[in-house]
Amino acid sequence: MATQKSNDQIPAKLPIFDGNNYERWTTQMKVVFRYQGVLDIISTGVTPLAENPTEALRAMHREQLKKDDKGIFFIHQCVDANVLEKIIEYETAKEAWDVLATTYVRDKQTEKVKLMAMRRQLGLLQMESNESVANFVNRLVVLTNQMRSCGETVSETMKVEKVLTGLTPNFDGVVSAIEQAKDLVTLKLEHLLGALEAHELKLKNRDNIKKNDKENEKALFAQSQKKGGGSESWKNKRGKGKWKNNKQEGYNPKGENQKKEGDNNGKGKKKSKEDIHYPVKTITVSQSGTSNFQTIQSAIDSVPSGNSQWIHVRISSGVYREQILIPMNKPCIYLEGAGRTSTSIEWSTHEHATFLSKADNTVAKGITFTNTYNTPVLLDVKNITQAKAVRIHADKCAFFDCGFLGVQDTLNDDSGRHYYHNCYIQGGVDFIYGNGQSIFEAKN
Repeated sequence: MATQKSNDQIPAKLPIFDGNNYERWTTQMKVVFRYQGVLDIISTGVTPLAENPTEALRAMHREQLKKDDKGIFFIHQCVDANVLEKIIEYETAKEAWDVLATTYVRDKQTEKVKLMAMRRQLGLLQMESNESVANFVNRLVVLTNQMRSCGETVSETMKVEKVLTGLTPNFDGVVSAIEQAKDLVTLKLEHLLGALEAHELKLKNRDNIKKNDKENEKALFAQSQKKGGGSESWKNKRGKGKWKNNKQEGYNPKGENQKKEGDNNGKGKKKSKEDIHYPVKTITVSQSGTSNFQTIQSAIDSVPSGNSQWIHVRISSGVYREQILIPMNKPCIYLEGAGRTSTSIEWSTHEHATFLSKADNTVAKGITFTNTYNTPVLLDVKNITQAKAVRIHADKCAFFDCGFLGVQDTLNDDSGRHYYHNCYIQGGVDFIYGNGQSIFEAKN
């Protein structure tokens, strides 16, 4: 309610009583009366002047009459025409105020019935599926204020507990974190609202990211193709330059030339056990420049589209600051690092994952995947957003002795069947999520 600087002036906006919500209106009017300095006259009325009064008493009486005139003026200004008809014949502020109280204050039995209804409403109060946290909390505050006007006070702790138990399932993770990290007895409702709105913002960001995810992946894939990925670049490099040691590193020429050995529409020599289980080519990656490639993505880009043979990408120790995409048409890639404490892939982004595989039969061993975008989780901080370290959107993928580090949504086990053996996964909120069918197994 806006007011002018001096209490001798009429406030710019006054609460108008139309016969509804009398308790709220009286609360607002008491603030107006107190600000104008007439609350005592509204409560006690004007003291009658005694016989043969002194000049001091006359001055005091004149001051009371002035306050009474101001009080009745504000009462008349703060009611609508229908309510004004009930008090227009009364000349003093106290008389008009008492008539309104007699007319609109409900009796105890009515208050009791209304309070019972509001208690039931409070017990059933739940957040709607498409409702914002702020709107849900506001509905709770309005209801508890109505209960207070009927004589029952809902404590701050009860409000906090009601919010936590009335949220939709999307908030289960953050509710558990708040219950473990915060003292609910001292937690203020406004602080709880801030933490929940931060989680709500994260959910909205996740939805937006999913909508744009396909476009981002297409752009990244197109970029990887421009870097020289594809079967032609693969063919041009086979057996030349740095590939000369492939036979010693596990290269199996039988796997590469299977069609030539018994071409009759696929009839002929069957695949041997070695052809099935061992990679046909080994690619080396190191930052020193002494290997086939200096970045992991460039090694993946060199794998031909439509590859159907196991490709071994051996990665030397070091921190590789890059974003990795294995597209759908490049399955059967085996990434092997020097150990999860020695080889790591790091990136800082909230738009999509540090490491994304859409290709079936992706295997990794001895690598740590990290998204460094977020700072450590603090429930009172509102800018924590989704920052995935790894997203797996493919089938038959496995990770051995790997690390997954992040804060928000660290491992997105999106879809498909996956296996994690002796892996370390770290996060703050929702750090493992998705629709994949996965097994997490410890070493022992």
